[in-house]
Amino acid sequence: CVNAEGLKPLDNGLTPLMKFEKGYKISGVYSAYNVLYCSQSARKEHIPQALPENTVLTVLDNKKQVSIKNNLAILNPLINEMLGLLIASGDINAVNKHICTGYFNDLEAENGNAFSFVQGYLIFDFKLFQYLFGLPDHLRSSWVIDFLALHEFSHQLQYWNLDEEIIKALQQKQSSKVSELSADCVASALLAYKNRDLTEELYNISFTGVLGAAGALGDYNVEAQSHHGTPIERITAAAYGEKLISSQKVSILTGNTKVTSGYLIASCNTYVNSNLK
Repeated sequence: CVNAEGLKPLDNGLTPLMKFEKGYKISGVYSAYNVLYCSQSARKEHIPQALPENTVLTVLDNKKQVSIKNNLAILNPLINEMLGLLIASGDINAVNKHICTGYFNDLEAENGNAFSFVQGYLIFDFKLFQYLFGLPDHLRSSWVIDFLALHEFSHQLQYWNLDEEIIKALQQKQSSKVSELSADCVASALLAYKNRDLTEELYNISFTGVLGAAGALGDYNVEAQSHHGTPIERITAAAYGEKLISSQKVSILTGNTKVTSGYLIASCNTYVNSNLK
């Protein structure tokens, strides 16, 4: 996506989804402010409230400032790694896909929010990260942020797989509860798969952050179109996602079970529909 001289990026106004549909061979996760991979005109059309990349999110005790750019330097490699693991497992629905990530300030959400747009954007309110990091110690680990990031990534996987549950939610034929709980389940499974070689003690300590985040992100707006599931339902969905991997370690190691987005989404949908709907 460069000009004839190969010097300047072209802003062709195409979203990540449009680029895939037009046959661009782009794969990976990029900052929404990267003009080469993420068209700025397309970004402004779909996420006009995105904050500048140099926005300071927080100031640490040592007075060091953490900016959006700092955070994306951690967030994007995490999602990129999961994309690579899925492709290595033979996931054809993850091949040549790319995502643009950014931050925004949701003035209507006290504790922040996050969105995964079908056009290929993941956008996070910094207040949501601060909210999760502010959880009590027994509910928190570094994985609270990993879980949030991979939950939104899981929605991209649902889009790429043409998942009927998220399609029905987008068409407002049902609430978003099933697709949201399934995304919790998939995100948890991805984290379990990524960290399957950790020692048991470190794994268990870290995984408390997944369940802590899942519970903290639950809601009781059961009649709302945007209902994501109650705290206990989200914890239950996330716990099942972890079990989906841990209970099949031998089968996964021997290659008899392929950890692909289609497998995870189908398994999680079945569980949610049978137990949490």
